[in-house]
Amino acid sequence: MSLLSIFKKEKHKPKIQIKPISVECEIESNKTILQSLLDQGIQFPHNCRVGSCTTCASKLIEGKVKELTDKAFVLSEEQLKENYILVCQSIPKSEFLVIENQKLQQKEEKIPAKIIEKKLLTHDIIELTILLEEPVFYKAGQYINFIFDWLDRPRSYSMANRPNSKGTKQLKFFIRHVPKGKFTEWLFNLKDIEIEFYVSQPEGNFYLRNSTKPMILIAGGSGLSPIYSILEDIIFNQDLEINKKQILRDVVLLFGVRTQKDLYKIEELENFKNYWKGKFEIIPVLSEEKDSDWKGKTGFVHEILDQLPNISNSQLYMCGPPIMIDKCIEVAQKHGLSSNEIYFDKFTDSSHIIKV
Repeated sequence: MSLLSIFKKEKHKPKIQIKPISVECEIESNKTILQSLLDQGIQFPHNCRVGSCTTCASKLIEGKVKELTDKAFVLSEEQLKENYILVCQSIPKSEFLVIENQKLQQKEEKIPAKIIEKKLLTHDIIELTILLEEPVFYKAGQYINFIFDWLDRPRSYSMANRPNSKGTKQLKFFIRHVPKGKFTEWLFNLKDIEIEFYVSQPEGNFYLRNSTKPMILIAGGSGLSPIYSILEDIIFNQDLEINKKQILRDVVLLFGVRTQKDLYKIEELENFKNYWKGKFEIIPVLSEEKDSDWKGKTGFVHEILDQLPNISNSQLYMCGPPIMIDKCIEVAQKHGLSSNEIYFDKFTDSSHIIKV
């Protein structure tokens, strides 16, 4: 045995204690906490894995972590004060950590549901309608999980229709076909729509905040779902005092897709203008449209955002692929928009998920 090996200090893996289930284990120092836990078969609450859905948000009681993304965009002010972290975006930086996640003790409530309608909106996006056995209560912009026994994990989708103050049993979704995606391949090929399954209770921190500032809404592809729900809710729930004020705000909607054939719900969005009291502008942005009669905007959504006036005095709401949202955040912050006025929901698919 060499002298080097004798004196070489053994490097210990960090340890983590998880409350309230009293689990303690070693984790890797070069992986996110979530990934280390999943690698060991510990079923920690999570969905998106990109720091958007907040399902994995946990209180950091002891220890230090390196955070890969800015949690201030998605966590509430109360959570930030209580030192919450996004477990999927945190790498251990101390030898011992203690975190707490109350969802670990909660039994997941599963609501029976069935598919009642499937309508093609574009070549790769459908409008799916499901009927629940019991009504749910949610804020426009939130999502639910689809739970099938044959899926490795639940699939999260944002509601596209507005909520009802007395509870909602019929929910609509705009769902994009993901090539080789296990669930969407099955869904798009489905012939018998009377399929029964389960859904979770609604959740998520993406919803409209009370303000009088102009709104910039950005939707990429099927990311129009929660944006559409928010707009519909403001327009048709006028009995709510907050929405009577929101409908006075100026709105710019940037709707990013690849080509003209990928645009959908444009006529319905244009009809929203008839009810809106403030300025309402819809700007489709095509990233791959070539050699056509298209006279509108082309390029990427963040490039068009960069051209908008008065960004620093607005509220920004975004839904779509992570790269689109990250680019738009860079642009918005360059223009001086505070992170407190930026809200987003990153739509992920199997290409964004680390296999475990």
